[in-house]
Amino acid sequence: MKKNTINLEVKSNLAKLLATENITIQHNNVATASFDVKNRVLTLPIFEEQKGDVYDMLIAHECSHALWTPYEEWEGIGSSELRSYVNVLEDTRIDKLIQAKYPGVVQNYMNGFEILDKKNFFSLKGKDINTDLMIIDKINLRSKSMNRLPFDFNDQDNEWLSKVDALVTFDDVLKLANEMLAWQKEQVEQMQKLPNFDDLEIAQNYDLSDEDDFDDADDQDGSGSGDDNDADEKNDFNNYGDHDNNQPDSEEQSEEKSKSSSASNKTGDDEVEDDDTPKAFAKGSDGSKEIPALRAITDDALREQKVSY
Repeated sequence: MKKNTINLEVKSNLAKLLATENITIQHNNVATASFDVKNRVLTLPIFEEQKGDVYDMLIAHECSHALWTPYEEWEGIGSSELRSYVNVLEDTRIDKLIQAKYPGVVQNYMNGFEILDKKNFFSLKGKDINTDLMIIDKINLRSKSMNRLPFDFNDQDNEWLSKVDALVTFDDVLKLANEMLAWQKEQVEQMQKLPNFDDLEIAQNYDLSDEDDFDDADDQDGSGSGDDNDADEKNDFNNYGDHDNNQPDSEEQSEEKSKSSSASNKTGDDEVEDDDTPKAFAKGSDGSKEIPALRAITDDALREQKVSY
């Protein structure tokens, strides 16, 4: 069977035309496309099985970031969990804009989503999209599927969807993301009171289960199983916009890694974690649990300068 190949030069030219500027195009071994809103660099993946609809969808999406996502406002988001919520809501806003500006990409979006979904790109296999996902992920999938997934939205969901559909500016996105994130944390606090909270799929999907406490305790006394990377492996599809892991490190990067390794050996820590990404519940003076950082599990926007599909 003849293998489908993509003319990368043609796709690069298409991206520049859609973005209406001479942006830099990179084709790297990354999980999906991303756009560096500061340096104006669009990174496209090199998929083993190349599909024109997927590439055209990703190009259109990232070019919509080039056209409508403001760099300074995006850079000013200090919290990684808020960045995740903003990225999802911004995606819904700009996808509608690019589809209105270039109606020809609508079919690319539809076909591209079907191809990626069949490959479990969004890690939906084994999940009930109505009960196992928070509202931010339902919004993400509703938008990217172009409203073709069998969601059963309740009244509260529909209130949020109405607000999402009314987004016009990036400031609107920021405001709604803050509001939604605060509301979701309140919902998690209520769910924590359920006697079977730790057994709920939604708690496990978002790493909210108390089981993490015991895992961490085991690790500290040296009796852990060593499976610290299970969560990362489960969410490998979420490494949107990450750099090419096959690229050799520069001398500066090698020196940094050496310093980090030395520091790790001195402290005995196996892994250095982001401060605002707690893996387990911390407890306050009153014994209450602090909620771990909430993020969309069907999307990842942890790169400081990049926005991604």
